[in-house]
Amino acid sequence: MSYLERLPTVLRSPDLGDLLMVFEKLLDGIDDDAPASSPPLAQLIETLPDLYDPARTRADLLPWLAGWLGFELPPGWTVEQRRRVIAGIMDLHLRRGTRAGLAGLLDLAVAAPDRQRVTVDSGGKVLFARADGRVHTLVSQGPYIRAAPNRTLAYPGLVSPQCLALTPGGDLLVGDAGGIGGRPAPGVWRITRTGAYADLTGGPPVPRPLGSAAWNLTAPVAVAVDPAAAGWILYVLDIQQTGLRLSRLTAANPFQEEIVPVHATVRNVVDVTAAVVDGGHLLILNRRDRRIVDVDLAASAAEPRTIALTGLTAPRSLTVTGDRYIVGDTRPEAPADLFQVPKAGGAPVPLLAGVPEAGNPLLAPYAVIQEDARVLLVLDVGLQPDQDPARPYLRRSLRPAALYRVDLRPNPPRVTRVSEPGGMVFPRGMVRHEGTVYLCDGGEPLSRNETAPNGVPRRNLRASANELAVIVHFVRAGATTAEQRAILRSIGDALDRERPASALPTLLSAIGAN
Repeated sequence: MSYLERLPTVLRSPDLGDLLMVFEKLLDGIDDDAPASSPPLAQLIETLPDLYDPARTRADLLPWLAGWLGFELPPGWTVEQRRRVIAGIMDLHLRRGTRAGLAGLLDLAVAAPDRQRVTVDSGGKVLFARADGRVHTLVSQGPYIRAAPNRTLAYPGLVSPQCLALTPGGDLLVGDAGGIGGRPAPGVWRITRTGAYADLTGGPPVPRPLGSAAWNLTAPVAVAVDPAAAGWILYVLDIQQTGLRLSRLTAANPFQEEIVPVHATVRNVVDVTAAVVDGGHLLILNRRDRRIVDVDLAASAAEPRTIALTGLTAPRSLTVTGDRYIVGDTRPEAPADLFQVPKAGGAPVPLLAGVPEAGNPLLAPYAVIQEDARVLLVLDVGLQPDQDPARPYLRRSLRPAALYRVDLRPNPPRVTRVSEPGGMVFPRGMVRHEGTVYLCDGGEPLSRNETAPNGVPRRNLRASANELAVIVHFVRAGATTAEQRAILRSIGDALDRERPASALPTLLSAIGAN
């Protein structure tokens, strides 16, 4: 029915009908031969909800919609990228100015989010997580290096934590690899649960590591606390030119280390990935030989017992649960697995063998602890250990570093992520105290290289204030250098636009194809 036919008969006339046809053409549309410059207004009004939906609005309206949300879309982004960013920008506005907010924005800046992993390292050394799964920084303060030209060390501090242990009183004992070129030197630090350095010296007081000044410690590969001893006894493992060295510190005398004599077979263990103390025995996980070395601490120089880890590929983590050990194993071409090993010896039993690959997100379990009788917490780095040394930023599979809960009660077991993505870089150690999980994060290992791939000396990133590093890993299969360059350009542009004004950014990645 036309507009004219809706009027009373007395008002109908050909002249008024011609006038109404103009409005009817604009508002509702008329099927005639006259071309229309735009769709009818009624049709546009019906599509208004779509105009405000980033997934359904027209591509030419995306910049307008982004401007409504206080975000300027950079040139060169695909339509899919623009839709994804607009859909997630309000959540990022709530976290703007934080590491998580910057990490989320950089994730949105790439065209295909499943083709790479983007990680922001703002220098968090010790982290903690509670039941809500949010990962927070407990210790970010590191050393203080004076400004150029002398750049001398004013006072030391944590730089790149590699391992973590817990005293019976709840203090954290952190093994640190130190900075590039030994500035500052490696050390072991005692940290309170409030994030303070527990040991200070001098005036004004500055942080002090455990052990004596003569302790020529290399990067600690593992630390383990004997909780049965009075106070505590800490065992520190580091690799010297003569092989593995075992040192001992006590609560009564924490600033004087004692070198513990060990058997020659123990000194030859140079690929240590974990260590725990259980019932007066130090258990050392040997990744290369795939075995547990059992050192009786009452007779440490005697030849140790060994437990073969048959069927494992590259064991990474170790914990004790009752009469069994739990070992986390990484595999280059498949998801990781957890193995149950009887203390008396015997064949390891895989715990996740029945879990389909889609239900097992574990790739590199660097730490595992017991949460309940049949529940484990697993700290996973998220990078499958299959990298070519010449192409370290290409991996078969990659995910954000995360904390997972493995529930062994159902059959098959259930693996669920309990931490939010983006809170960790390369976490290595984990302990739990009174419901809170504490983690140590050493940052990207390659950032500790003395020089970059082009031979330029690398800045001491995690030992300097106001440094911000962004690390990009790519999926190996199907990688093209053109796509990688475009991704790194997009990430670099977003980093320059959104980074804190005081931060000095570094982008760590590499171009390469499979």
